[in-house]
Amino acid sequence: MASKEKVIENLTYFQDELESIDNKSDLMDLEEKFTFSEDILKEYVKDHLKSEGDRAVEYRAAQSIIGYNKLLFIRLLLKKKKFKKAKEILESFDKSINHITYFQSYLAYIFYKNKVSDNLIDKFEATFDKVINSSVWNLEYFINISYFEEIENLDNEDDKFLLLIFSFLVLRFLYLLNVEFDDEIERKVAHFTDVNVARLLVNGKTQIRLSSTEFMNDPKEGELFFDIFGLKKFRDELNYEQSFLACFTFNHNSLNQFRLYGKLEEKECTGLSLVVNKNFFSKMTNRYDDQKSKGLPLFRCVYIDPISKHFELAKRNKFSFYQEFSSGEKAKSQQEIEDMWVSYNEKITKTEKVLSKILMDMEVIVSELDLEKIKLLKHINHLIQPIRFLFKHFAFQEEQECRILEICSLSDTKVEADFESAKTYINYPLKIEDYLTNVYIGKALEKKSVCLTKEILSLQLKGNPKVKLTDNPFRLKE
Repeated sequence: MASKEKVIENLTYFQDELESIDNKSDLMDLEEKFTFSEDILKEYVKDHLKSEGDRAVEYRAAQSIIGYNKLLFIRLLLKKKKFKKAKEILESFDKSINHITYFQSYLAYIFYKNKVSDNLIDKFEATFDKVINSSVWNLEYFINISYFEEIENLDNEDDKFLLLIFSFLVLRFLYLLNVEFDDEIERKVAHFTDVNVARLLVNGKTQIRLSSTEFMNDPKEGELFFDIFGLKKFRDELNYEQSFLACFTFNHNSLNQFRLYGKLEEKECTGLSLVVNKNFFSKMTNRYDDQKSKGLPLFRCVYIDPISKHFELAKRNKFSFYQEFSSGEKAKSQQEIEDMWVSYNEKITKTEKVLSKILMDMEVIVSELDLEKIKLLKHINHLIQPIRFLFKHFAFQEEQECRILEICSLSDTKVEADFESAKTYINYPLKIEDYLTNVYIGKALEKKSVCLTKEILSLQLKGNPKVKLTDNPFRLKE
């Protein structure tokens, strides 16, 4: 009888074998190990997974490893021109579970089988290597399998190749924008809202809403990507998919945020900043293998100048380092704080450089495709959907925003509609009161700050959040 440990041991052993194999190794022995690994998995699923819930989560987690192993094995076979065996393994994929690694393998197949024009192979060989080696299967829910299958069924092999490359560049872009969190610097973010909604949230009477992107404060919201690449918009009247998002910021106690958001009766600084810890969001690595994680991953925004195309990522500002680490239990010297900031900023800059290369590759692909063909224009429009609302005009950079994002059809039961306000939204599954670490009260609520503090402290919330009136200078209007 197979144990979970035995499954993982065999699968990871096989993976290590694949990654270290040289061109002279015998494939026959490796093939036997591959078959044995799959048999071990099937035995484990049969013997141990009783409920449908367990089966779905555990099976997907194990299949993800198998899928990656298949990708590595197929690529090795293709390099050795074992096309028949590679195709056989490709056809053995369960696409309903492994559609990302399947299409990475399919991309490798058409690349090595010389089905793609030589000029494209020369131009995109380095990019091809990067997307094939990208572990992006955790983001499979952002690009539906049906769209990949439509690409697979295109007649032109060059179009297939370019659109598949573009797909994985989008997923790679998302992967790099994911806020991974740590225990020291990026460990919490804030959501600004008005005092009435905040009270409902902390009392557990409502949930954070992911709102439809139709009513955003930035008039260019979602449009910048089209401007940057000179893309035409394509609207499929029969496609009812919508993007829904909720916004957070690295600036927990920001006067700018208090003035712009959470205003009651259009009065500035009448809102609250609700600061949540990293557990309010899911990790991309445990989308399927952690049943307790029902949240969504958090992505930082990209602030871009559409003319020069220079961009910077959302991040903590330098002042916040000095505010946090100059005093208290975590007090550090001025030099230590400066070193922390420099290290943090270098990490962000390094990511920006990688993203810049991805954007350049995307731009080249767009120029190679004949987007006068409606079918191709439709595909590109769909593929940018997961990232287009993460691009914001640089004029909004002070917000240092990050977002959770869900793309689904209006027919989905999780989508709710408020006819009076003409808005659609999705309720976030996790309740914010379980993850609160801090609450900042807007300056215009100073007279009610003691009452608000008492109300929140009386709830004895799990995270025992610290509540305080913001110390930002602000002249109250009578």
